[in-house]
Amino acid sequence: MIRVLGRSTPCQENLSVPGGGRIKGIDREVPNIQASMRVDEEMAVSRRDIDVLVEAFYARVQHDPVIGPVFNEQIEDWPAHLALLKSFWAAVLLGVGGFHGNPLETHLKLKLERAHFERWLALFAETAREQLPESKAAVFIEKSERIATTFQRGIAARQDGLGILPVRG
Repeated sequence: MIRVLGRSTPCQENLSVPGGGRIKGIDREVPNIQASMRVDEEMAVSRRDIDVLVEAFYARVQHDPVIGPVFNEQIEDWPAHLALLKSFWAAVLLGVGGFHGNPLETHLKLKLERAHFERWLALFAETAREQLPESKAAVFIEKSERIATTFQRGIAARQDGLGILPVRG
């Protein structure tokens, strides 16, 4: 018997193996390559995933008592900002060009505190888990945590007088 992703399938005494060779009398789990490819495709983040998450998350942000005021004070054109954020996430997760900006420098200009980052991360993770399959949500959450750490370090460096020179273009 061959077990393919939990299902047993009778096999002949000799089994052809992709890539050449034969295995005699198999009775162990053999990976289903097509199913593995399907799993990889299901885990891959798409532009649609980015659109769904950005739209749902920032709809919540606008009404959040902790971070909503920070965003609403800074953003005059939400549709344009959402397009920018979608472009940012596509660059970060898909390696797609087209994003122009310096998010760290933008955030250095704001008066952000640890509570803002904690709330942003919690709300982002919650929204990602609600809107996306767990494997895709995990990709967004991990990346957002790394970005938040970088931003907080940049802010701390600026506040401690170490300074971060703005990129001039």
